[in-house]
Amino acid sequence: MRNLAKFDLTLSIFLAFFAVIGIFASYNIGLGNFEQIGPGLFPFLACITVLFTSAGLIISSFRSLRKIINSESQNQKNQPVIWRRPIIILISLAVWPILVNLIGYIISSFIVCFGITKAIGYQGLLKPLVFCLFISLGIWLIFGIMFDVDLPPGFSF
Repeated sequence: MRNLAKFDLTLSIFLAFFAVIGIFASYNIGLGNFEQIGPGLFPFLACITVLFTSAGLIISSFRSLRKIINSESQNQKNQPVIWRRPIIILISLAVWPILVNLIGYIISSFIVCFGITKAIGYQGLLKPLVFCLFISLGIWLIFGIMFDVDLPPGFSF
């Protein structure tokens, strides 16, 4: 676990470094003005997004590395089985195409999203239900309504 946290930290720093390079390069290409958008505006905004995201990942990696070091110093007897979460997630993703054809996109995506959120450790019932509802309806609105992708209809959609 410590090696994985170190890898996350290294990757986050690497992404931040390249985001800074991309910011300067896209600024040099030209951002444009209010009348004419320059060719560097989109890469500039994308690199700023990557920079802020990687900064958050760096902070998160430091926190998780500190937690790992603290937990390794304590001798824990009841360690969870590590392989259960990836197996549950893989089974959920493998069952999803079958469920889509049987009960439709929205309901199957909701069920699979709920299974994955519980597998990765979301506590309680209300937060994962609301999260999965927004995810499945949001993706349906984006792809089914806005982009007019022909999604499997299911029971009533």
